[in-house]
Amino acid sequence: MGVLGYNRYLVRKTLEILNRGGIYQIDLLNGSTEYTYNSLSFNVIPKINSISRMKYNANMLVRYLLSDKATCLKTVKDIDAVNDERKRMTEKTVRELSGMTDIEEGIAVIVSDDIIEGICGLVANRLIQSLKRPVIVFSRDNGILKGSGRSVEGFDLYRCLYAVKDLFENFGGHEKAVGLTMKEDRLTELKEYIGNLDVIREDTFKDVYEADLSALDYELACRLDDLKPFGVDLSEPLILIRNVEHGPAQLMASKYPKYRLSRDLSAISFNTDHADKDFRSLIGYLRKDNFYKNRASFIIEELSDI
Repeated sequence: MGVLGYNRYLVRKTLEILNRGGIYQIDLLNGSTEYTYNSLSFNVIPKINSISRMKYNANMLVRYLLSDKATCLKTVKDIDAVNDERKRMTEKTVRELSGMTDIEEGIAVIVSDDIIEGICGLVANRLIQSLKRPVIVFSRDNGILKGSGRSVEGFDLYRCLYAVKDLFENFGGHEKAVGLTMKEDRLTELKEYIGNLDVIREDTFKDVYEADLSALDYELACRLDDLKPFGVDLSEPLILIRNVEHGPAQLMASKYPKYRLSRDLSAISFNTDHADKDFRSLIGYLRKDNFYKNRASFIIEELSDI
């Protein structure tokens, strides 16, 4: 959904209400009484979604939202555990599928017996980073394929698959993401169809703003923060920093590489593959630091040796 117009009003109003306090069920999921667009996106919403993604009974979440604070303090630990399980399973599946060498060109179609249906979209979204093209990931169960597709900038995956919607038992979505259910015996027809398409591969040309390291400070992070929420139709500025001098990475939570770029700015990547790579340039996002007041952090999306 776009974040302009009335949608933007709804998101801003929600943040305003949450920051007034008093909704302890959401505060416990957030781990704080202070809310930003990022804290909703990375703390609250994934935990709520993880219950259904991991095939837990949704009543667990309903009971949590209707319970007193003492009960919620106990139940939130269970919800956190489910979300951690979801993250571990996503990471494991991405690692396993990233090594596949028999993925056809064009739209990549991956079928597995070992993927939970609820994380197919998360896995597809992560695989786009390495494959640089649309990805559909299916979970297979007794001859039925259920899955999700994610697309790259400039390629309307929904419109592409709508042309053969009769292949699917269920089909829906939008330009960047689709949900699909189909019988396995129709898979060959789907692959034949997409095999004849001219699919746009995501290239290295993005709307990137090059900036000097000295310009990336807390004041600029605050100014960017005032523009939130970012999303569809209003993208968060992607920033390029060249000629980065850095020492060895520190590992946050024993796996996420963090680099000190200057006295007041650190860069961190949530892609564990980045821990072993050398680089000269960084592409990512400038944000207010969640742990240190009056400081900014650079969230790494890509590394480059150029």
